[in-house]
Amino acid sequence: MEEILAGCEGTVCYLDDIYVEGENLEQHNTRLKVVYERLQKRGLILNQEKCVIGASEVQFIGHIISPSGIRPSPSKVEALKSFRRPVNATEVKSFLGLANYMNKFISDLSTLDEPLRRLTEHSVKFEWTNEQQSSFEAIKNALSGTACLGYYNVNHPTSVIVDASPNALGAVLVQTNESEEHRVICYASKSLTRTEKRYCQTEKEALAAVWGVERFQMYLLGKKFYLVTDCEKNVADVLSRLSTLEPKPFDYSEELFVNEIANAAASNVAIRWEELEHVCSQNDEIQDLLKKVENGRLFELPTEYRVIAQELCRVVPMSRRDLPSGPWQDIAIDFMGPLPEGQFLLVVVDYYSRYFEVCEMTSITAECTISELRTIFCRFGIPVTITADNAPQLSEECELFSQFCHSHGIKLINTVPYWPQMNGEVERQNRTILKRLQISQELGQDWRIELQKFLLVYRASNHSTTGRSPAELMFGRKIRTKLPQLTYTCVDDDDTRHRDAVQKEKGKQYSDNKRRAKVGDLVVGDKVFLKRMKKENKLSTEFVNEEFVVLKKCGGDVTVKSLVSGKEYRRNIAHMKRIENCDTETLEDGFLDAETVASPKSDLADESSVMLDNSHASAAHAAKRKRKEPAWFANYMPHFIKKS
Repeated sequence: MEEILAGCEGTVCYLDDIYVEGENLEQHNTRLKVVYERLQKRGLILNQEKCVIGASEVQFIGHIISPSGIRPSPSKVEALKSFRRPVNATEVKSFLGLANYMNKFISDLSTLDEPLRRLTEHSVKFEWTNEQQSSFEAIKNALSGTACLGYYNVNHPTSVIVDASPNALGAVLVQTNESEEHRVICYASKSLTRTEKRYCQTEKEALAAVWGVERFQMYLLGKKFYLVTDCEKNVADVLSRLSTLEPKPFDYSEELFVNEIANAAASNVAIRWEELEHVCSQNDEIQDLLKKVENGRLFELPTEYRVIAQELCRVVPMSRRDLPSGPWQDIAIDFMGPLPEGQFLLVVVDYYSRYFEVCEMTSITAECTISELRTIFCRFGIPVTITADNAPQLSEECELFSQFCHSHGIKLINTVPYWPQMNGEVERQNRTILKRLQISQELGQDWRIELQKFLLVYRASNHSTTGRSPAELMFGRKIRTKLPQLTYTCVDDDDTRHRDAVQKEKGKQYSDNKRRAKVGDLVVGDKVFLKRMKKENKLSTEFVNEEFVVLKKCGGDVTVKSLVSGKEYRRNIAHMKRIENCDTETLEDGFLDAETVASPKSDLADESSVMLDNSHASAAHAAKRKRKEPAWFANYMPHFIKKS
């Protein structure tokens, strides 16, 4: 519908609802006529019973639009007011969703619904108290007593009034007309995150100012506006009652003055880290807390400190490993498992290309691990370093594995105990593989097949860090997948191709000369004998005693058809002997029984046939030819002369 009505002035389309407006009746009818013509041209029909034409007040997507402004639909208000008290977190979410749909009409909604939002958290037990009941009723009353929102006018002065509470931010978009009357265009509110709740009040007010401008940026871009903030009283909450409030322009000199005061106060209050450590060392309570945190005994902390237990833990800055100079130089290995059937997966990751191999193992002893690594090294070569955790079979204390690395010139790097981040690359791949296995199990699929599919897609997809696929960095080429590719990687291999062609031609000439090979002269239609591929005994002839005709020939690939059984066979030309034109007498002299040739029995049904002996065929031709003695026979002198 949006494409059909694109370009129609004063027309708004939402799904199958069409709204056409005009400043007067003449303009309205003109625009409505254009919409009718568009719909008629596309063959669309309107339901006359559902059409409302020439109305000064209409209901559109849950709102009542009238000359006085915009207000919520009575059906939406009634649905919110009649909502019964929720009995679980799901019903609370439904109520909050309905209230948020009307948030533009309720000032500071995020502050009102904060007790209800706490019930939707996973770690909070659902308990409906007086605090939640008061919040529940306050939201209903706030929507019931809301006033109409005004229409935005690009020519009227605009103000954004913001405020911050301990749990939420509030913002109001206000405009002032020629009569110095203020009208609210829209309300907006936002709940604070756990981190934002720890901001000081000044930072919350600054955050409210930034968020309020970003929230209403579609109204503010390209024009001057007033930004109003008040740290002492919640202006956003009482704006509807303070209709005589006059927005004042923001004074940049006042901002500089405030910054000077804030900087001076910070320099006088802040202390150095050394001073803080000195004071803490003299406090027994703090020293006791530090010992428990360093030993990981957070459960022993006093109740008032357990809330911030995670923040008391010391966070070490992240360190990154430098990218190796090439593929398969630095690798990382780790085990994942056991799986439901008792198997383990050995994951081997290349730090350069992010290419990884996965091997299924039933035993993860040092011997089995070395066996799998040998197989992988046969494909990709021996790496320079191996990074592994402190598993007994992978640590330096394992004599067998250490000796294996030493004999192959591999440097073994074991991570710091209880610090998996040091081997983060393989840990991240384990998490990805685990997710794929969980999905396959949930869908009842074979996890081995699904894992292979995942590996193919992963190796062919561009990595988010390197920007290139793991296979391309590993092998220097993109591997082919089921997805169609427009172009393939072209490698500059002219020297390789030339050398390959030369060596192949040399090998061909040598082999052809040694075997005295001749070019086959068979053509389509020739009659041939086929070579017997399996001999029953020593007396079996070389060729089958059955005639075949050549149907198709492509180089050395020949397809023939039996003249007896009609079956077709595919053989190489070297397995055939052409039948020369000869009479029955010649065949009889060549020891070939004509009755046997005409016999319908064929041994080719099981890929073995009775063949005509090549030596017999040669003897048949030799009987009709006079042999010429060699020239050296003329000087031959026998040892004795037989007397007559």
